[in-house]
Amino acid sequence: MVQAAIYTRISSDRDDDRQGVDAQEEDCRRLCERLGWEVAEVYCDNDISAADPRKRRDRYQQMLRDIAARKVDALAVAKADRLHRRPSELEEFFNTCDAAGLTQMASAAGEHNLSDPAHVMMLRNLGTYAAYEVATTKARIKRRKLQLAEKGLSTGGPRPFGYTSGDAASSELPQIIEDEAALIREAAERVLAGWTLYGIAKDWSERAIKTSKGNAWSVSTIRGMLIRPRNAGLRVHQKEVIGKAEWEPILDRSTWERVGNVLQDFSRLSRPKSKKRSYPLLGVLTCSECGRALASVSKGGGTSYYGCRKPAGCGAVFVKCAVVEGYLLPILLEIADSPAARHVIAQVETADQDQMRILLADNATDAATLERLTDDYADNIMDRESFRRQSARLRARVADRHERLAAIRGQGVLGKVSGSVVEAWADMSNDERRAVVLALVSSVTVRRYVPRKGRFGGRFDPTRLVIHWNYDGLERIAEAEGLDPADDPAWQAERAAAAQLAENLVDRTA
Repeated sequence: MVQAAIYTRISSDRDDDRQGVDAQEEDCRRLCERLGWEVAEVYCDNDISAADPRKRRDRYQQMLRDIAARKVDALAVAKADRLHRRPSELEEFFNTCDAAGLTQMASAAGEHNLSDPAHVMMLRNLGTYAAYEVATTKARIKRRKLQLAEKGLSTGGPRPFGYTSGDAASSELPQIIEDEAALIREAAERVLAGWTLYGIAKDWSERAIKTSKGNAWSVSTIRGMLIRPRNAGLRVHQKEVIGKAEWEPILDRSTWERVGNVLQDFSRLSRPKSKKRSYPLLGVLTCSECGRALASVSKGGGTSYYGCRKPAGCGAVFVKCAVVEGYLLPILLEIADSPAARHVIAQVETADQDQMRILLADNATDAATLERLTDDYADNIMDRESFRRQSARLRARVADRHERLAAIRGQGVLGKVSGSVVEAWADMSNDERRAVVLALVSSVTVRRYVPRKGRFGGRFDPTRLVIHWNYDGLERIAEAEGLDPADDPAWQAERAAAAQLAENLVDRTA
């Protein structure tokens, strides 16, 4: 008996009820029964278009492999266009059947003998017409979307986070969903305040905030949501902004653009380098040899370091994370909890929030430029002297802005910590910890390690660190309290309590 394959497909099944493909299968089974064929296998691609070459039809591909392996003798489909919508794919099907000797095919239109040139020509004509229908449909949809875009109306699709879907048919505009819009504004403020996308995604996950599809947020989905022009009331067609939309914006255009500038800096840290450890001093420690920020590095034995990595950096400076954190954090947190330090920070004249956003956006632009210069130097496109001169100028501008940003960050971050920073530290996110550190210092330079026999008895050499305080007042407080790491290392012995605190504070897990 002839062993027949049944192929069913429908392009769209939004309700996932399979009614379309089930009906096709019933028709094909009756067809096989009438022809005396035994159904060997049913191949179904539900909710998959045959017109889009980017979408893989797994069951169709399996059917071709089974035909090539001569596992089936015939094929039944409800309509020929269920098989193909592209002539190139139709020709591949003909070649596979010809090589395997499969000549019997049937549809509602009748039986087709694939060894008969007239039948093959008819199927080719049907395939060409199907391709024509696809092309005209695409052109019509594209033109309709352009018309809607030009009017500033929604073109439909999945509901965007922050808005209702709207209705293109009735020209009903998307409306702002206030609770979701508040979250978008919150995320934008956090990005401009120095939060990482990973930190935002982690916070939203802990708060059980879902996307409009009910999924968990990730770094990529938050980034895509924040940079979309829709939030600023702008209409996009073919990935290009073509004008102002009619719906209300969630973010003003200036804020949206500044968020985009920050997120375009691909050198910014979007997630921890390791899933097993947090790095509160990333963006704080810098290399004494080349001035580049130290990155997180894992060496043999699982030991974590802050280090200057090649080729972007010089590769000369490395320091163990646990050691530098255990030494530096107690110094900084003790000052953060000092009333005198809080008073110094409160007395600093601060810029308003808009000024802070501008400074952050400018820093992001310069950081991206510096990254490109580094790539050009590494690729021998730029000579060493040009790289040194231009990168030094960019780093100086970034450092100057960091000092101006410190006052805003310091007052904002430390002001939000209720009670002791030391007590709240364990419950802070990595972003919040870094913000506390940057409220006090603009950076900490780490000098190259130089072996010195017997001087420190195997302990960390504190003279390797040079703290650049945000304000002179903080430096004077550190000196008065004997907390300057440039002082004699007897500091550690004299402050055993601080050393014990350091051991408790070093968070070895993310």
